[in-house]
Amino acid sequence: MKRGWYKLYHADLRCLLINIDDFSFLGYVDLLGTTYEASTLATGYGAYIAQPLLRKAVEGREHVLTEEEGIAILDNAMKVLFYRDARSINKVRGFTPLTH
Repeated sequence: MKRGWYKLYHADLRCLLINIDDFSFLGYVDLLGTTYEASTLATGYGAYIAQPLLRKAVEGREHVLTEEEGIAILDNAMKVLFYRDARSINKVRGFTPLTH
């Protein structure tokens, strides 16, 4: 079996289910075991272009951001990514995870 270069991003939503306001988790691990957690993560080209924009808008305000502000921040980052990479498409879909 040929090994691939896997990267895993993990967001823990259990804090939303049990109403813990002081806890959230967003983390990353790759094939070599490199791990870190941060308030924002981006992949691919977004790691170079969008990540600084996300850090500037989010860090220090993680627990006070509203859903509308978060969507606006992501829309801005996606617009910048589209303008920088003219070969991409300007259609983006998003979703909000819900619990049952």
